[in-house]
Amino acid sequence: MASVVVNGFQEPKNCDRLIVDEALMSHFGAIVMATRLAGAKEVLLMGDVNQLPFIDRLNLFEMQYIRPNLVATVIKELLCTYRNPMDAAYALNEGFGKGEGTRVLTIHEAQGLMSEGTVIEKIVAKHKIHDSVSHAVVAVTRHTVSCVHHTDHGEDAIGRFIKRAVAASENQLKDNNAKMAIEIGTRE
Repeated sequence: MASVVVNGFQEPKNCDRLIVDEALMSHFGAIVMATRLAGAKEVLLMGDVNQLPFIDRLNLFEMQYIRPNLVATVIKELLCTYRNPMDAAYALNEGFGKGEGTRVLTIHEAQGLMSEGTVIEKIVAKHKIHDSVSHAVVAVTRHTVSCVHHTDHGEDAIGRFIKRAVAASENQLKDNNAKMAIEIGTRE
């Protein structure tokens, strides 16, 4: 998004449809500007309201996209994941919509990516961001096989999700997976 706003578009300077992935991470004004620069007739915004919202890095005021339906029509709610194992899906289901070497990323950098295994490291210093549910959702949903959480203080949003997943029995995981498959099947 930043590249489009700063650099504009190459010829042709208009398009029928502009697709913005991870749209809620962008300032709405940047999306409007990109739409105008592209001359788009239609804009498709994709994003998860439970993941990271736009964050004002200048800390001038708190701003969140808490209700995107006020500026855009939700056409389709996507409820199926091909990334997460059953325990991660189970931990999050309550309350949500019914190279070489080691890569070290912040939660912001990891959003939109996936990896077979993830390790979440957190220092003991307590910051407001540690209780951010949207940051926790991104942190615990980047893996396809395993997730390890290292902390000396697990009483935060990530710790609560992980405790819920670890405490679940295999039958609870399978039942939840079957329930979600049925629910998704009835919506389509």
